[in-house]
Amino acid sequence: MRRRIHLLLVLSTLTLAGSAAAGNTRSFLFGNEAAVTAGAGPALYTGSDALWYNPAGLGGFGRNRLSITGTAFMARYNPLRNLAVSDLSSGPQSSTLMANQFLSIPTALVQIFRGNDRMSWGFGIFVPKSTIYHARSSLASSENIFGMIGADYHRGLDISLQNFQYDIGPALGWQITPRLRMGFSLMFVYEALKRSTTVFVRSAGQLDGASVTAFGYSTSRFDVSYYGLKAVVGLQWELARGWHAGIVVRSPTLAFYRWGEKSSSVSQHALDGDFTSPAEFTFDSHSLEHWGADLVEPLEISIALGHSRPGGWIGLEGSIMLPTASKAFQIRRQMEWNISLGGRLELTDAVGVGAGLFTDRSPNTSPSALGAQDVDFYGATVGVEWSKTLPLRGKPDSESLVFSTTLALRTALGIGSVGGLQYNPDDGGVLETPPRDARFLELSLHLGSSISY
Repeated sequence: MRRRIHLLLVLSTLTLAGSAAAGNTRSFLFGNEAAVTAGAGPALYTGSDALWYNPAGLGGFGRNRLSITGTAFMARYNPLRNLAVSDLSSGPQSSTLMANQFLSIPTALVQIFRGNDRMSWGFGIFVPKSTIYHARSSLASSENIFGMIGADYHRGLDISLQNFQYDIGPALGWQITPRLRMGFSLMFVYEALKRSTTVFVRSAGQLDGASVTAFGYSTSRFDVSYYGLKAVVGLQWELARGWHAGIVVRSPTLAFYRWGEKSSSVSQHALDGDFTSPAEFTFDSHSLEHWGADLVEPLEISIALGHSRPGGWIGLEGSIMLPTASKAFQIRRQMEWNISLGGRLELTDAVGVGAGLFTDRSPNTSPSALGAQDVDFYGATVGVEWSKTLPLRGKPDSESLVFSTTLALRTALGIGSVGGLQYNPDDGGVLETPPRDARFLELSLHLGSSISY
């Protein structure tokens, strides 16, 4: 009997190797103007938006500004269809996990200070990653399995993921000439990633004339956090009257300290009428603590073009992120490219509208582990900004208080694949992790406000 019961835990070979997705690199837009125009203006952005997209835009800004932006509401509809398939005596049995997310995220807080007519500096706090979901499924059927006829078979699957990243740091912009600006920022990075997969199997029936209940439990966990640094250098150049170019180089993110744990555990037990089968338990754990230089994010280069005229502008931006791999962080990314196209139109002195199109492509390789994702997103933004100017007594118009509020919508369709699981527990424990087709949907509401003084 024991030989057959051991087959219950073919799923104990399940691990979390590979890159489990926690969203792509452009899930959020930082800044009020960027939220409206899909981040398409690195050649044109000034002020608080420039601190993230191109710090050169701080040069010659000429005002102090405090800006607070956030994703007031984000809904992610992520059905993981047919993620786990069991080849049983009654035929293939599949289950769908719902990894939906409902989030509210303060994405950016930026303070800009005017140094002089040609130089400004600022400080920003950004949240480029925020993902949390907990999905589970179960399967129950009557099967001829493990030598038992008409056994009650149950299988449960549970996947959870939490991923947060914060980029915090200063930036400086300098207007070298009336047509040329340059900027620099240095970001301190903190990221935390937790993911786990749990599988439970149970079978109860008659085997060799005895009542047998067998069950097993397998869990794999990966928990890592790090502190790191990255630098950004940007340039804005007015090529001709109204025509602008921008280039931004983001250095690789180097983690100088990481900590965490990678662990897995398996337990199994079989009971017959005489309670003669012993329980078995295994546990494996490895510390991930390390001081040193670990490459977490690769070099990224963005090139942008824009055309401005009185009352509006239009911009185009493209970026390339180089491939990277890290065994310590279970990262394996291929070269990634993205583009965005957007524009803004001033309806009145107090009201401006804008819209944009963007890609948010996945840097992940084809998924080879359960729950790993390789999904490309394609989306659009639209929004409006209201502003109110309050003149100050005895001050010139250039020193008036300006309050603004921005409301923007972002939607994106994701097309790609998710690592699945297919196994036959009664045929030698054949286990595969084929990718499954995936279709996701994101919808978010951006709310931001700023005061210039």
